[in-house]
Amino acid sequence: MYDLRWRVVTTGQGLEFHVIGTDGGLLDAPVRRTSLVLAPGERADLLVDLSGLPAGARVLLSNRAKTPYPDGPRPLVRGGVPLPDLLQLTALGRFVQPPPLPTDLRAATHPVPRLASYIGTATRTRTMTLVELMGPQQPLRALLNNRRFHDEDALAHPVEQHSLEVWELVNTTVDAHPIHLHLVQFQVLDRQRFDAAGYLAAAYGGDPEHVPGSYPPPPVTPFLRGPRRLAPAHEAGWKDTVLAMPGEVTRIAVPFGQPAGLPPVASPRVWPTDPAGVSDYVWHCHILEHEDNDMMQPYRIASS
Repeated sequence: MYDLRWRVVTTGQGLEFHVIGTDGGLLDAPVRRTSLVLAPGERADLLVDLSGLPAGARVLLSNRAKTPYPDGPRPLVRGGVPLPDLLQLTALGRFVQPPPLPTDLRAATHPVPRLASYIGTATRTRTMTLVELMGPQQPLRALLNNRRFHDEDALAHPVEQHSLEVWELVNTTVDAHPIHLHLVQFQVLDRQRFDAAGYLAAAYGGDPEHVPGSYPPPPVTPFLRGPRRLAPAHEAGWKDTVLAMPGEVTRIAVPFGQPAGLPPVASPRVWPTDPAGVSDYVWHCHILEHEDNDMMQPYRIASS
């Protein structure tokens, strides 16, 4: 993970910047930030104003994210923050004052359609669990829905083309996972805390290594705690990767092709279609060690 910040090396001054785009393109408007958490697989377009810096000034893009995120060790000797410094820029001369940043990044006729307004038309809400099989000191295996990649349970519950679904990513583990869906672009709805220990006991007998549990996983609703927190402004665009924090349910709205009643969009890749009618894709954690250790699962798109 990366907890990104810009600062002037000579003065230690932090620099504000603007997020203008996400995985799937431009936001509707720039979002001012002083830091940005970015997970493997996520992308962001940033604008940093360096026009006020004198010649010779050095600007550093640094990373404060612990490993594993968010509660791993910080000292490098204990395995923490392996990449604290990412990029350094040096001003060769005074920068020209840039033009004002536009407040509208998209044509007025093509704003990002807000899928939260269409949740009432969703075909299905899927509960999707993130679990780890723990060893004495570290996880032995990471799984989605407590299933290995070649288990075909998920293919028995296909999604329909041109449908809208809500996926609840239920992270029962103690670390964060960037979840990536192939083929589609989605939108982050909200996040909410839940009783992870209670849910694990109900779903897998508290021991996912020895109790496979039912599929699909049971609803997480009885174990939710506290209010829903809406996605922050810098996540308000199209995404294909989202950071699922430990002990939280991360909800995303996923369109599989253009659902009935939703407006057209400028980019055809936002409403992908599958000409074959029935095809399999995957969703997975974008941490390499996790996706290679079975934290990857297929899903099937079938003709509606």
